[in-house]
Amino acid sequence: MEQVKNFIGGQLTDSQSGRITSIFNPVAGL
Repeated sequence: MEQVKNFIGGQLTDSQSGRITSIFNPVAGL
């Protein structure tokens, strides 16, 4: 879970991207 977040966070270092990831993380069940 955290590894995926770190990977996405490293690839997309944008505030919006981080927010979208945070919202989609629980929804996707990652």
